[in-house]
Amino acid sequence: MKRFFVFILILALSAATVAGSAFTLFDAQDDVEIREEYVGDRAAANGLTVDCSFFLTSVDRGWNTAVTVADGRLEPRSVFGFSTNYNYDDFFRNYSELELWSVDYIAQNVTSEADIRVWASARYGLTKHAMDVAGRTNPGETRAEVVNLSDYYGIWPWVISGHRGYWSANLSDGDCKKLSGIFTFHTPKDAMAEVVVTKDSSGKIASVASHPTGSWHEPVTVAPDYDAAPGDQSFIAVGASAINDDGAYLYPAVIDCDTGENLLEYRDGPGIYFIPSYQSSGMYNQRGDLIIDGARLIYKTDERPLYLRFSSDEKTLQFYSVKDGTAFVTVLDPATGKELYRSELMKSDGSEVGFCLAKEDMFLIMDSAGNLALLREENSVAKPVFKTRLDLETEYPELISLGNLLSKPGDTFDFAFDGQRLAICEGLNMYVLTADETGLTYYAQYNYSPVWNGLTGNNYYGSAQTAYPYVRPPMTVSFD
Repeated sequence: MKRFFVFILILALSAATVAGSAFTLFDAQDDVEIREEYVGDRAAANGLTVDCSFFLTSVDRGWNTAVTVADGRLEPRSVFGFSTNYNYDDFFRNYSELELWSVDYIAQNVTSEADIRVWASARYGLTKHAMDVAGRTNPGETRAEVVNLSDYYGIWPWVISGHRGYWSANLSDGDCKKLSGIFTFHTPKDAMAEVVVTKDSSGKIASVASHPTGSWHEPVTVAPDYDAAPGDQSFIAVGASAINDDGAYLYPAVIDCDTGENLLEYRDGPGIYFIPSYQSSGMYNQRGDLIIDGARLIYKTDERPLYLRFSSDEKTLQFYSVKDGTAFVTVLDPATGKELYRSELMKSDGSEVGFCLAKEDMFLIMDSAGNLALLREENSVAKPVFKTRLDLETEYPELISLGNLLSKPGDTFDFAFDGQRLAICEGLNMYVLTADETGLTYYAQYNYSPVWNGLTGNNYYGSAQTAYPYVRPPMTVSFD
């Protein structure tokens, strides 16, 4: 039986092209083939090491490969092993999220009066418009109407959820209404919904459907990795949030895409609000649940929020914002909101700033035009230490454009800095770049022989010969 298992395993690995001696289960010092397509100067990446971790889909075995650039050459070294080196911490990063509640989330099909009663008592009662149309629907009729939601609902309610590790919290309906009193967004006059109601011959409701119509209804999110591109929307929610054991720090905004005006009304003025959390569990709450009644403004500003994060030791709060085309970082005392440090980061020229990556005591931020700033913490204060501009418009033969690659960060990215050079890699598609203060110096894609050629996007699974990323990020970079 053991001999049969080894035979099957060797068959599963036979598709990989191996440089050097043939591998066995006992001799794991085997190189795999690394093919490279690049532009720029490979020598500019000397001292860079890219570590790749990919494992077979069918068994807990795979390759850890280190690719070092030395003397302008690639020097790969691979180890085939039995350990997958799981790192679950990458999946449980701190974040707090706000979401504008759209009628699209409430709308659903129902098949009985009992379902209608449950639906009518759903969160916020956002069914007035549908029930109004149902009241005008005759027995045996299917009626479709487009209605103006501002005729039924005065303000748009918020919903909030937060996560820290395995802990999560969702606000009750009552607390969400309180939140809407702090951050008030009046229902837009052009917010429309199409309602379709069907009644049977006896006059009972057989089905109800409600769907938003027009550009106003697009789901909008306030989160650390929000997509700020307005597209065809008439308004978009942007903002910043951070959460720790004490509570949540929130600064949402709703921007009119035509005028740039902030449509939110704030109870105590625009800026960062702190909402404390319960520190112990009780009859009606759990440790970590947010106390909306305790919300207070700690830092007043009318700058457009981009990002909020704690320093690596959680002693300070870093607030990233933009005003008049210039991005700033402001370091705050989270207890008092006192400003400890402030610095200009970059001139964004109207470009969106949405690419952010954090690593240990460093934070990288970039706008859609390629202006990039790297900050490093010193005594809990984040200060810019490196600035450059990457050309995001240029299309390279056989390589994805930088603009597409860096359109949005994720858990497949990693970066490193040696004091003069910055390296960024993306592990799912195996791209790596280096840059200095003059701009891009090296940009490459690696083709890793154990990885199935069809491995793109979210398609992690292929045949038995397919290797796929088992950890996040599946590629990491460092400098000697």
